[in-house]
Amino acid sequence: MKRPWKIVIFWFTLLPLHAQTDSSYIDFSAYVKLDSIMITAERGGFSVEEFIKIIQQDNSLEQSFNNLRQISYTYSNDIRFHNNKGAIKASYQSQNKQSYNGLCQWMEVLEESASGDYYNRFGNYNYYTSDLYDRVFYQSSIPCEKRAQVAKVSRAKKILERRIDELKKLIYTPGKEANIPLIGSKTAIFSEEMIEHYDFSLKSNGESYVFTATINPFYNQENPDGSVVKYLEVKMAKENFQVLSRKYKLQYNAGIYRFDILMMVALEKHDDLYIPVEIKYDGYWKIVGKRKENCTFRFNFIDFIE
Repeated sequence: MKRPWKIVIFWFTLLPLHAQTDSSYIDFSAYVKLDSIMITAERGGFSVEEFIKIIQQDNSLEQSFNNLRQISYTYSNDIRFHNNKGAIKASYQSQNKQSYNGLCQWMEVLEESASGDYYNRFGNYNYYTSDLYDRVFYQSSIPCEKRAQVAKVSRAKKILERRIDELKKLIYTPGKEANIPLIGSKTAIFSEEMIEHYDFSLKSNGESYVFTATINPFYNQENPDGSVVKYLEVKMAKENFQVLSRKYKLQYNAGIYRFDILMMVALEKHDDLYIPVEIKYDGYWKIVGKRKENCTFRFNFIDFIE
C-alpha cells in the first residue's frame, strides 16, 4: 500500500540531522515524595537516586517493541477516528499474523474491516495516525526471498524515517529529550531546567514500584507550553527493575502543530522475552494546513505461533 508521505514532509524537514545527547544525570532524590514503605526501604539501604537513574537509563520498552520483530505471533488492532463531538467517522479493525523465520518477518492479515473514510479513493490512508501506527506494528507482506527484487528506498524516505525515529522517542522514552522542532528540551523532565516544575513520587505496590511525575498545576497554568510531558507513570518489578507498564500524557501547542495524547503500554514476559501485550492511545494532533485527527487505538497481543 502506498503511503501519504507528503502530509508531513515539511514538518520533519525542520529536524536537524545530528544525534541528540541525553541530559546529564542529576541527583534529585530530594524532590521525590516517598510512601511509608519506601521510607522504610530507604532506611534499610534502598537508594532512591539509583532507582531514578535506572528509570532514566531504561530502554526495556524499546527493546520490547524490537522483540516483536523477532517472533511469530497474532495480534488485533482497533483504530477509530472521531469528530469533535466524539462520534466515530472512520474505523479499522483487524487480526494479523506476524511470521518470523530467523532472518526476516512478514505479515498476513487474517481478518479486517474498515468504515467511513479510513481510506481514500486511491487506497491510501486518509489519516496520518494510521501511517505511523502502520510503521510501528506492521511488516511487509512480501516474502523474504523476493525482497531483494524490491526497489531501494529513496533518499527522501530514508530522511523521513530518521525524522520519525525522533517521534518514537516520545513513545519509548517519555521524559528524555527528543529532537523535535519547537519543543527542544521541554520533554526532558529529569533535566535541571525542568525538574522544579514536577511533583515526583515513588510508592510500593505489591511486587512492584510505581514512580510518577506530574507537572506542577501552578506552573502548568501559568506556562502551559513550557512542558510536553504532563504526566508519567512507570511501574517496575521489584525483582529485576523490569518495566511492566508506562502511562503518560503528552500535550503541547507549538503554533504550527499541537497535540494532546494519553498513552498506556503494558508489558508481559513470554518465553523469556518481554513484549508489549496491550497498547492504548487516546488523543489528537493538529498540524497547520491539515485536518485535526482525533483517534483512539488499541493493540492487543493474542498469542505466540510455534
